[in-house]
Amino acid sequence: MKVPNLNGYALGMCAGIAILAGCNAAGSALTPLSSVPQNAPRSTEWYGGSANADTSPLKGEVLTASDVTVRLRGKDFKFVASGGAKGKYRGTFVAKGSWSFSLDADHWGFQESFTIRSGGRAISGTISGGGNGIGPIKGPTFGPVSTRGVLKYTYRSWSGPVTTNKIKRRSLRESLL
Repeated sequence: MKVPNLNGYALGMCAGIAILAGCNAAGSALTPLSSVPQNAPRSTEWYGGSANADTSPLKGEVLTASDVTVRLRGKDFKFVASGGAKGKYRGTFVAKGSWSFSLDADHWGFQESFTIRSGGRAISGTISGGGNGIGPIKGPTFGPVSTRGVLKYTYRSWSGPVTTNKIKRRSLRESLL
């Protein structure tokens, strides 16, 4: 039996694995609950903003919706919201996302993707977060979250903290700081 010579391929495979290992949900609209650190403190600072949060074009943007649908899907609460955007990008927005928690693992996760429509432009980003305990989850209601660092928004290369009131049926308000 002849064994192929893989000398040149082993290094290439290791490099490929290392590159893929660096890929995570940061570029994804949804952050899986399994990515929440198991040892994050209850008022976690895990989701801080980037060093350029002060220069973010979305800093100060406020998303407010009175049209919110919340549904239980498996162990996750899914939501869809639409409403008004105020700040630099005045207009409308649409958001969809979910929150979930695991009592046996004692942690929770939140993820959202949003698109703001302003003056013919579409500005899309994500909001994500997580921590230990059931945190801001009260069944079909998420929030309020006012502690900086619990939720983070990401838009292109910028990111920063987010606060929110309760996300529930017919109500959502998020402030990008």
